[in-house]
Amino acid sequence: MSEAEQDQLELIIADAYDRPATWAQNLLCFHYDRCRAPLTGGDDEGPKSLQASNAPQTMTTTRIMQVVPNPATAWAACTYDLGAEPDGAFIIVKDAMGRTVQTTKVGAAKGQIVLDTRSFANGLYTVELLNAGRTLQVEKLMVE
Repeated sequence: MSEAEQDQLELIIADAYDRPATWAQNLLCFHYDRCRAPLTGGDDEGPKSLQASNAPQTMTTTRIMQVVPNPATAWAACTYDLGAEPDGAFIIVKDAMGRTVQTTKVGAAKGQIVLDTRSFANGLYTVELLNAGRTLQVEKLMVE
């Protein structure tokens, strides 16, 4: 390619980063040493991707309820810790269609409730822990 054709090709690709522009840019870069900075940076400003923050990470995921064994065949134990006194606290089991299968009142801030799953049809269920009208946690339970 002549110098004029290379200039013309650079004008055609301009600021485009689609597939044809990338192919044309590869041709110019590899064969004629006329390269441009990649879309992600390379122009001495650093990468344009999300920069790591120096702020301390304070978000932690605290498990309030655990359901074991999972998958369950005859029973499943729900171990919970509300972190406060129960105020209308319940453990609600719902089937895949969202229908309530079982509701159990929670009487203590910490404890364990055993769910008898022998009467449940095989499938996926959700186990919800509620306190004071708020859903604290939802776990999935597979019944086989």
